[in-house]
Amino acid sequence: MPTIRDALKFGDVSELKNKIVSDVSNIEAFMNRFKEKHKRNTKNVVLFNILRKAITYMECLKLGIDGPTEQLAFSTRSLFELNLITRYVLKSEENLDRFVYQSAVNKRETYEGILTLSDDPSNPNAKDIRKEIERIDGLLKGKDARKLPSTKDMAKGLDALDEYIGLFKLYCNYVHPSSYTINAGSEEVHSPYIRNVFLIKSQQYCADTFERIKSLLSPPSAG
Repeated sequence: MPTIRDALKFGDVSELKNKIVSDVSNIEAFMNRFKEKHKRNTKNVVLFNILRKAITYMECLKLGIDGPTEQLAFSTRSLFELNLITRYVLKSEENLDRFVYQSAVNKRETYEGILTLSDDPSNPNAKDIRKEIERIDGLLKGKDARKLPSTKDMAKGLDALDEYIGLFKLYCNYVHPSSYTINAGSEEVHSPYIRNVFLIKSQQYCADTFERIKSLLSPPSAG
């Protein structure tokens, strides 16, 4: 089976896409077995959802092969953060609870953003959104201590701070409109070397996420 480095070395774009398709297929096959063999509980649901999100970002990565470097950077950053989340929730039940709690926090922030950007405060949907925010507030009341750490603090707690700092310096200039990507020449900004870094690292993060979940949930082999 060719690795992503092999595909990059020979510059075979179609082979690289096939490698990503193969990786996604392996994850999907595992997810199908996962649903059949594992009981539904909070941890298993979260891990299943992480794999589903990994597939989404790998699909973005595949599209980015023929697209702008910024899309590759987005996929890489997302798969890195997803890998940190995986390692974080697998570290302890407390971390898992914090992550699940964060879902309500994120939902509230999303609804607040919708209301802030709404051009019509009298819209009936706005009333429903405010009611939902009030409901979420009731669920979150007195639970601030369970707040999820920042990505940087999460990386630090997982002994991945150096990786975070290095990647942040790189992807920050591509995910956000930086002076460098705006003013530097196109050949420099979208150089094969930089694109390959994103392609290689994103594949590594996805593979590590998948292997951690698979090794935890796969039954031990006989013999």
